Amino acid sequence: PITPAPPPITPTAPTSASGPLIETFVERHLGGSVMCLSVLFGIEFHKFFIPPIFHGLNSLRKEPLAMLSNLSKQPTIQAAVRYWLSMFIVLSLIIGLAESQSDLHKYRGAFAYIATALATGERVETVVMRSALWMAGTVIGSSMGYGIMMSHVISHNPYALMCLIIATASIVGSVEGPPHLKYLITLIHLSFNGTITCQYKPCCPNLGTIQYYLVRILSVIMGCCVPIVVSMVLKPWYMSDWCMETLAKCLGEATGLAAEMEEAFYQK
Repeated sequence: PITPAPPPITPTAPTSASGPLIETFVERHLGGSVMCLSVLFGIEFHKFFIPPIFHGLNSLRKEPLAMLSNLSKQPTIQAAVRYWLSMFIVLSLIIGLAESQSDLHKYRGAFAYIATALATGERVETVVMRSALWMAGTVIGSSMGYGIMMSHVISHNPYALMCLIIATASIVGSVEGPPHLKYLITLIHLSFNGTITCQYKPCCPNLGTIQYYLVRILSVIMGCCVPIVVSMVLKPWYMSDWCMETLAKCLGEATGLAAEMEEAFYQK
């Protein structure tokens, strides 16, 4: 028999190794910026909270009572309610304290609101870990910034302050380690940078104030403690519950797969 001729080999362009290198460089040096932008624009919130809410509203029109009962058991919906409640409590405390203390608004007490938004999560352990890292980073970074602003030589020199901020930012960008360590060092840099830039005045140089230092630390502690209490009191969802639910889901899917394989085997 005559075998057909093999198809002609078309020349392909040589692949360049610069593509993976560029992706690795961008992921390594700009990955933190991408994460900050996703938090700033609420991308993670829209990704994890908005689709379940729209799905629930669509099903709510068909079976209202059953859907409400089902939604109340969803961890994502419970986390959204805890997030809203924590933000409501912290915002109420900020407004109430600002009304009772007229000078409080000068010291940026709104850091509590930011800390609450970034410390809230689905599981209790996640909230506790984020809050502990946020409080530790704020105390360390604010103490470093307050020490710099108490110096008569450095606090009045914008070039020295700029060099310090650039140096700390370079250290943050070059640190390699576990994610929790990077998160802590980033928070230290943010608190250090904020303590300096929020108190420096080029028109009338002055030293840092102990009021700003204490208000920043206490506001962050308040903003971190509220979501911890809310996550432990209102429908707490621990890591063990998540593991058991994930294991039950895997076992259920494995049982269904085994049943399909058995049915296909006997049909043959």
